[in-house]
Amino acid sequence: MLESFDLLRYEGRERELLDLLKNERRAVVSAGTFNRLPLCCVGTRPVAEYRGWAALLVGDKATAAQEGKQMLAFVAQAPPTRWNDWYLKLLEAGGRLMTGRHGEAAAAVGHGLAAIEHANNLIHWRYTAAIAARVFAWGNERAVDLLEAIDRARPGLRPAEITRDPIYRIPLDAVPGYVALWAALDREMTIE
Repeated sequence: MLESFDLLRYEGRERELLDLLKNERRAVVSAGTFNRLPLCCVGTRPVAEYRGWAALLVGDKATAAQEGKQMLAFVAQAPPTRWNDWYLKLLEAGGRLMTGRHGEAAAAVGHGLAAIEHANNLIHWRYTAAIAARVFAWGNERAVDLLEAIDRARPGLRPAEITRDPIYRIPLDAVPGYVALWAALDREMTIE
């Protein structure tokens, strides 16, 4: 699921992605990996998360809101543990964003970021920061600062993820700070 979501999204094949997700019968899937590293001990994720982001990419706010409600229902019934509390906050943030509650989404993302200390868990921090940047990109302007921090972090996101992922690019395309970050990272990726 995650690989198809990433591939079709990066290739700009959102409609094909939506068709694939529409035909998915499972309500939940494994939390999977992030940059090929396992998201340890967090359990499952709702397929509604993938559907909601895909709907946002094509501008279908009504479907995104429906999927956001499903994400919030998933979070409401998921038992929090010391291993998954940050992850559930990120799912909650995505659900609140998709249902149009941007302020609540930003607050939930803040709780998710605060739960993961950068120095103690770099992999989960990077994932948390990347998802937080998605939520911020669609809801407010703090995304660029976070993307810059992720770029500076080691391990960080690959430059192409920051510049080519439509989840960042579409909402931030006209934001001057993102345009400058995009240009700087694009220069880094250009082979002379």
